[in-house]
Amino acid sequence: MQLKRKIPSLVDLCMRTAIDNVRYLGDVGETDLDLLEHILPHCTVDQLMHVENSTMGRDLSPVTDKLWKKFYEKQFGPENTNIVMKRMKHNNVSFKWMKLYEAKLKDVEEDQNKSLDRIRQLYKKEDALTEYTGQSPGLASSQRKLGRGKIEIKRIENTTNRQVTFCKRRNGLLKKAYELSVLCDAEVALVVFSSRGRLYEYANNSVRGTMERYKKVCDPSTTASVSETNTQYYQQEASKLRRQIREIQNSNRHILGETISSLGFKELKNLEGRLEKAMGRVRSKKCEMIFAEIEYMQKRELELQNENIYLRAKVAEAERMAVAQKQQQPAAANLIQLESYGRDYLPVNLLEPKRHPHQQHQYSIMDQTSSPMDYNHGS
Repeated sequence: MQLKRKIPSLVDLCMRTAIDNVRYLGDVGETDLDLLEHILPHCTVDQLMHVENSTMGRDLSPVTDKLWKKFYEKQFGPENTNIVMKRMKHNNVSFKWMKLYEAKLKDVEEDQNKSLDRIRQLYKKEDALTEYTGQSPGLASSQRKLGRGKIEIKRIENTTNRQVTFCKRRNGLLKKAYELSVLCDAEVALVVFSSRGRLYEYANNSVRGTMERYKKVCDPSTTASVSETNTQYYQQEASKLRRQIREIQNSNRHILGETISSLGFKELKNLEGRLEKAMGRVRSKKCEMIFAEIEYMQKRELELQNENIYLRAKVAEAERMAVAQKQQQPAAANLIQLESYGRDYLPVNLLEPKRHPHQQHQYSIMDQTSSPMDYNHGS
């Protein structure tokens, strides 16, 4: 009887995709803590630090605190971890392991800087000792001008000078190996035996592990296996990418409402929740754009009203000026008529004598009582 393969849910597919692309994670937003408990354990120290710094307004310590404790123990050893736990228990305080990790890392960097300063001081003392002891000044200056000129590379006969040079060159070599491992993220292993048989070594991981890796690479029988391993690795990566593409395509089809007959109740519910969240974001963005457009139209309306008031004022002013011009035209015409009379001639009404108001009233009564026949008779 052939067992049916369990179809992964949409949540499982999303988690797998997130785990495969964990190096691209940043702000996790409002992602459920249950999902983060399955995804974040696959992060490195730098990736987890990036997620913590990118996520704003949310405390991830319920999920990440135990991860930072593991990183602390792996980086600084179980003894330091136990000491920190005992101190917190004794003082009845608790700190986040992320903050403890950062503080310890800072202390280690300060100790390394102090060690480098001590090495520099040792260099200065050895330079002073070299100038004070040994050979004649001319020969010493020709052989021991480190950094100030070329020297002849050959065995140093003077025992004291040879030991001093060995100490200086050894410390410089260890320093360069450390810088190479830190700056370039390289796996470095250095082994030095002095003339007295004393061992000096440095390794950013472990000398034994690096030597075993070196033997595997240099072994001729493993050359073909290394190429086969690389081919298998790239084939696995290609198949993983193809699977991710198919999962993303299926997810897009589900969002569009296609091929959802194979989904269960829980998967449909999750898909419905995702769609509702997406619709809420779309509606909020649409409302935001509508409100912005309304605000712009209101501002435009005020501008048009102010412009309309200004134009009305201009029209009213123009009308007042036109009326004033019309009123000034008759006065100007009368003035021109007066100027047209000669200097020796005056209008008739100006030659008539002024009458008393009572006489003017009598003349007006006589004019009203007389008729045209009277005027004819008098003439």
